Amino acid sequence: MISGIESTYTSLGANQITNQMDQIRARQVQNLQNIDRVGTTDQPVSIQPGGQVDEAGRVTFGKLIGELVQEVDTKGKDSALELKKVMTGEVDNLHQSMVAMQEASVAFNLMVEVRNKLMESYQQVMRMQV
Repeated sequence: MISGIESTYTSLGANQITNQMDQIRARQVQNLQNIDRVGTTDQPVSIQPGGQVDEAGRVTFGKLIGELVQEVDTKGKDSALELKKVMTGEVDNLHQSMVAMQEASVAFNLMVEVRNKLMESYQQVMRMQV
């Protein structure tokens, strides 16, 4: 079993997996950069994948965070489905399920870090003297 995994990984090529992971990270970083621009301009901000805007044409903070959480949840469900397909023998693409699991992991870790930064910011505001 292990030799089959190693041969699949070797035949796929580590560079292809690394490139896919780099693309995932780049999309997540782009989403984080869009958070910095929320509500600072009257122009609509293009957020991937949904780009939901309020009546004034701006992305609302609640919708943005909700969309990010929804995307993380979807990635987790997709990775679980891919893993189930590999375990039941429906597909032989082990590398695809590994990429899906890593993508879900990166997305979840990013969401946790965003939450931590939001909590830290909230705590700093609460410590301010008025």
